[in-house]
Amino acid sequence: MSILRTPSLSTQICLVVTGLMVALSLALFFLMARLTEAGLHEAAQDRQRTSLRVLLDTFSESYGDAIRVQTLDGVPTRVEWDGMTAPETHDLIDEVGRISGETATLFGWDAAKGDFIRLTTNIIKPDGTRAVGTYLGVENPVHAAMMRGETYRGEAVILGLPYLTIYKPILDAAGRTVGIFYVGVQRSAIDATTAAMQRQALMLVAALLVAGAVVTLLAARRLLRPLSRLDGAISQIGAGNLEAEVPHTERRDQIGNIARRVAEFRTQLSDARQVEREKEEQQEKQRQVVDHLREGLAALSRRDLGWRLAEDAAFPAEYEALRRDFNKAAENLSDAMIEIVGVAASLRDAAEGVGGLASDLSRRVETQAATLEQTAAALDELAGSGKQISARVSDANGLARSSTDLSRASGERLEEAVSAMQRIETASDEIDSIVNLIEDIAFQTNLLALNAGVEAARAGEAGKGFAVVATEVRSLAARASDSVGEIRGLIQKNIDQVKEGSRLVKETGTSISAVLEKVFSLGSLVGEIATEIESQSHGLSEINNGMRLIETATQENAALANQAHDAGEEMKSGATHLRDTVSVFELDAAEGTGSWTEQPPLRAAG
Repeated sequence: MSILRTPSLSTQICLVVTGLMVALSLALFFLMARLTEAGLHEAAQDRQRTSLRVLLDTFSESYGDAIRVQTLDGVPTRVEWDGMTAPETHDLIDEVGRISGETATLFGWDAAKGDFIRLTTNIIKPDGTRAVGTYLGVENPVHAAMMRGETYRGEAVILGLPYLTIYKPILDAAGRTVGIFYVGVQRSAIDATTAAMQRQALMLVAALLVAGAVVTLLAARRLLRPLSRLDGAISQIGAGNLEAEVPHTERRDQIGNIARRVAEFRTQLSDARQVEREKEEQQEKQRQVVDHLREGLAALSRRDLGWRLAEDAAFPAEYEALRRDFNKAAENLSDAMIEIVGVAASLRDAAEGVGGLASDLSRRVETQAATLEQTAAALDELAGSGKQISARVSDANGLARSSTDLSRASGERLEEAVSAMQRIETASDEIDSIVNLIEDIAFQTNLLALNAGVEAARAGEAGKGFAVVATEVRSLAARASDSVGEIRGLIQKNIDQVKEGSRLVKETGTSISAVLEKVFSLGSLVGEIATEIESQSHGLSEINNGMRLIETATQENAALANQAHDAGEEMKSGATHLRDTVSVFELDAAEGTGSWTEQPPLRAAG
């Protein structure tokens, strides 16, 4: 279990410092690795730029003015080669490799393939032969850059291996890309150099960490040795030894401050112990006082109000006021009980008087309520009769109104009948005029028939047929004249009857008008009677409602009288209960009233 115990403070400090050093070292290591890798890449790019200049210079010296190189601040910006041809040998490219120590290649344009082909190179394939005749690859991002006439710098995969490269396009006089100069170095060589440098840096960091941890541990133990002595002193003080010596109080650093705080704490503990002893003594005095008070309160709980705390009881001087207050409170309580007995007796007498008055009032109110109930019943009957009369008068008023309306309607119908008779007389006159006209036409037709007969006789045999027609026409005119006479007689008879009917209708209208006036007068009288009876019925209803309100109030008064009687009885019962309750107390004087008995003398505690 010792393996799981909490490590010492020095060990903890060492672990913390070592952890910080490890974190810092790792941060520095990764920073150095990044800087180293960036530096190697920058150096590789510088070497590539140098190798490119070596490649261009070597081929320019060999091909003369056919190759033109434009530079800016020593950096090639444009390469032109008129009539570019493939070298017959690989001597030039090998020479470049020996000088620069890197790979180099010359590409030519294969129009049939639409791609760049390696014409000469010092790159060796896995089978040990040169990579001559292999293509750059149309999918290679370098191909697009070359077709745009741009220089490509970056990482590229050549025959399955990563290289850091520079591709420089070769242009003809027309500005078309006809070839490529390439220089590069394998990425594995740079990575190997970077890894070797990182291993060396890691070993150095590890050695520094071990040395730092050892130094930190030794320094922590030396610095924390005074704290160990302080820990021992604190342990003794915690065990109760307040006389233990606290070391290093003379120091002027943080350890000295801690030692002085521990010494002050030891002094405070000693003072607190003295206060605790004084507190215990005070608690003992309080216990004695509480015991005496408990005896007095026990006597009060037994309803013994004559109990007092004796003057010779063991009471501390600072609690003497408490004894006097207790005795005074007991005396006041005893006096109050004596007064309560007297009040209870007076209250009972008053309750009996209130109960008697309430009973008498209740009887009177009940009698008044019965009388009012009878009066209300009589008013109910009178109001009911008035309502029946009012209902009958209302019916009569309604019938009178109906008769008036019917009479008025009958008068209107008579006026319409008179108007119809007048229209019939007018129509009869018109019909008489039409009959006169028909009679004139019949007379003229008869004359024409006579003339036709005369003319037919004159005509002799030729007018016989016409004479027959004239005879028939004359006969028809005669019948029409007879019919007109009959029609005139009938019309005259109708006119006489219509005039007689018109006279009768007018007389009937006059009679009905007189009846209407009487009916109107009767309706007005019936309406006035109905209004008066309704007013009287309403007055009786209001009187009846008032009587009911009075009856309700009387009943409420009776209930209140009963409640007052009950309250008097309850007050009487409460006074009796109060007297009985107070009588159980033992008082210090016989000053009560009623059945109060002589009390025993005072008793004192102690």
